[in-house]
Amino acid sequence: MSERAVVTAGTGGIGLETAKGLARHGFAVTVVGRNADRGTSAVEEISAVATGAAPRFLAADLASLDQVRALAAHLAVEGPLKVLVNNIGAMFTQRRQTVDGIESSFAVNHLSPY
Repeated sequence: MSERAVVTAGTGGIGLETAKGLARHGFAVTVVGRNADRGTSAVEEISAVATGAAPRFLAADLASLDQVRALAAHLAVEGPLKVLVNNIGAMFTQRRQTVDGIESSFAVNHLSPY
């Protein structure tokens, strides 16, 4: 069984490249993101280089603390992770609040990793 790795915001950019690198090294990679279409595309790219278990996508909006908790519970049931890459990050030019009433940048950058 492959060791497990999770990469948040793993559907593009640095997150996707990190996920591909982990998959090349035999990790069973799960990428987390908001957009299912981007998730499907990312899984296809990661699959092309994976040497371990098939990669997968889990949808979650990490600006929502309820979705963060649900994601963590889902992953915890599956057993321990070897690698967690908290790649998610955001900086909004206008002040926004999450569904939880928290300033969005603070929620995504500081609260969601915990």
